[in-house]
Amino acid sequence: MRVPGPFSSRVYNPTRAVTSLIASAAASMLTLLALSSQTTAATWEELEGRQVVISGVEIVVNDVFDLSRPAENNWISKLANAAHVETRDRVVARELLFASGEPVDAQRIRETERNLRRHAFIRDARIVPVSVADSTVTARVEIDDAWSLLGNVDLTQTGGNLEWSARVDEVNLLGTGKRVFFEHEENIERSANEIGYVDPQVLGTRWVLSAAYGDLSDGSSRLLLAERPYFSIETPYAIGGFFTSSDRLLTQYNHGVAVNVIPARRTSAALFASRAYRVRDRTAYRVGVTYRADESEYDAPVAFGAALPAPDISTRRVRGVSGTWSMVQDRSATFQNLARIGRTEDYNLGWIFSVAGGYFSTALGSETNAPFGEASVSKGWSSGSGSLMLATAAISGRHESDGWRNAGSRAAFTVYGRAGRGQTFAAQLGAVTLTRPDSADWLYLGGRDGLRGYVDHFLAGDRRVTMSVEDRIITPWRPMGLFQAGFVAYIDAGAIRRADTGAWSGTYANVGAGLRFGLLKSGRGNLILVSVAMPIVREPGIDRLLLVLGNSVGF
Repeated sequence: MRVPGPFSSRVYNPTRAVTSLIASAAASMLTLLALSSQTTAATWEELEGRQVVISGVEIVVNDVFDLSRPAENNWISKLANAAHVETRDRVVARELLFASGEPVDAQRIRETERNLRRHAFIRDARIVPVSVADSTVTARVEIDDAWSLLGNVDLTQTGGNLEWSARVDEVNLLGTGKRVFFEHEENIERSANEIGYVDPQVLGTRWVLSAAYGDLSDGSSRLLLAERPYFSIETPYAIGGFFTSSDRLLTQYNHGVAVNVIPARRTSAALFASRAYRVRDRTAYRVGVTYRADESEYDAPVAFGAALPAPDISTRRVRGVSGTWSMVQDRSATFQNLARIGRTEDYNLGWIFSVAGGYFSTALGSETNAPFGEASVSKGWSSGSGSLMLATAAISGRHESDGWRNAGSRAAFTVYGRAGRGQTFAAQLGAVTLTRPDSADWLYLGGRDGLRGYVDHFLAGDRRVTMSVEDRIITPWRPMGLFQAGFVAYIDAGAIRRADTGAWSGTYANVGAGLRFGLLKSGRGNLILVSVAMPIVREPGIDRLLLVLGNSVGF
């Protein structure tokens, strides 16, 4: 068969044409497979097993809004992206625990992802292998920036008390990762103006600097901290110190009513150094030393009735040195939508032990000789992406000539369980004990402390048990990519050994329900709760319903 026209000199062979077509398709398929193998074929764990070397590092910073998504491609998103200063590459690079020329270490790469996600100006972080060759790979560090300039008003209502704050807070100043904030707050105890600065990479190093000053309606507060922390399980040492002071009116409550108002001045300072003497299998053993100096001074209280034990207003000045030991296991796991909405959440499932013991000595300026100590432990368990259990416990105190003072213990057990694609059950059981606490460290049961259907500072005491259970449902509704809506129903219960009677109270409980909103682009305060709580156990003066507003995440 001849093809007419200019191709008439060529002979058409159907078999040859089909063979050529198959060969061309096969070649194209092989090319696609080769390209795919360079970008997505291998995990970091597989590359580590093959002893692949990192040949280069790429840093990609994604803007706050992804305009490739139709829901986010609008004038608000475009304006926000134009006004936002992206995180600088050097800020990301200083967080890396790996470098070009090193063999792939999958756990260091995962730890770098977690470290990046801890920053308030980063919503999420991923490190993926690209350009994979036989013995080399390029690591692409990709982060999603958060909206970092927060100029907002926060309203919080728990226990019937409406508190508010107006804040201008830049958590990523000019893309450098530094934070500058100014805040005005009004609460049931005082009004306050606070200004502060936080630098997580002082002069491009691993040092962290924090400084803040507060002008309070009843005094002032100051904070200065400088430290080089353990930024990795393999970090060889940590060192630093801090100083805090406050001059304010200390208010003690019972049944939500002020009982005593005590002028109080408190200062606290410490210098510490620690070194890892053994690191093996992502487990670090560390030993260190700490110098502590604490002082509390009180003036005569102003009493408002409602009989309670007279507050201890004696001056407490302690100076001492302690030794520390800790064991930290890095067994981290990543989850979605457990405590928050629309965020990657990292939890360490390994054992963490910490023990400190020391001596307050008059030779160092302490008013008394007294041994002191503290210890803590935490552990997590998970059987899959939808379940998580966390347990923590801690004890501390000092032993003076007349016995233990300001001694206490705390324990909490938290459980998350996925019931469906958008549904999570969460529960937390907590217990706290105090023995002869300092006046500033009283224990309460109420709106701020586990019972959202009751007033703040409902009852004072020295032993407390609380429990909360929540059913959380997250909807797919994400208007313009700004927030994601969800629902919550909860029950809280608790009891306290009362300071006024010395006996345990009955068990108080409330039920509640409302809305949870996850602010998908925010740098902090990612979750907002709006709910109504109803006390089940009521007494005279207790409201039937309480509106609960806020952005704090208890568990």
